[in-house]
Amino acid sequence: MVREESAALPLPLRGAAPRLERPIAGVSAGFFHATTGYSLPYAVEIAEHVAALPALDAVTLTRELNAAAREHWRSQRFFRMLNRMLFLGAKPEERVKVFASFYEHDEALIARFYAGRLTFSDTLRALAKGAPTVPGLEAMKAAAAW
Repeated sequence: MVREESAALPLPLRGAAPRLERPIAGVSAGFFHATTGYSLPYAVEIAEHVAALPALDAVTLTRELNAAAREHWRSQRFFRMLNRMLFLGAKPEERVKVFASFYEHDEALIARFYAGRLTFSDTLRALAKGAPTVPGLEAMKAAAAW
């Protein structure tokens, strides 16, 4: 073994969009992929957004970052539902099967998943692929859990 690592990734099941009281970004502002926990692509997006602003005062930054955080949180709704289905609907010993079946999708769908930009067709395909592992009723109850 060359190296070992441990970490905790944010994988929310539900909740409200962050309300920023000051200009912050990153994971604490909600800028991460809800199912993977990855934040680097969103850090780049936010950096580009901030760099394009005409003013960088605290009021402008707080307003802009709040709007971006709300939009990002909204865009992650499907991924939070997947988290609920996986962690509330699937038995722990069955979860690895969900991941294994996910990686049977074509590379383009997997890339859109990691980018947080699934099409409607992608969402249907992803749900259908995981369906054999998470029983229908359990999946629906978990998806609806708030």
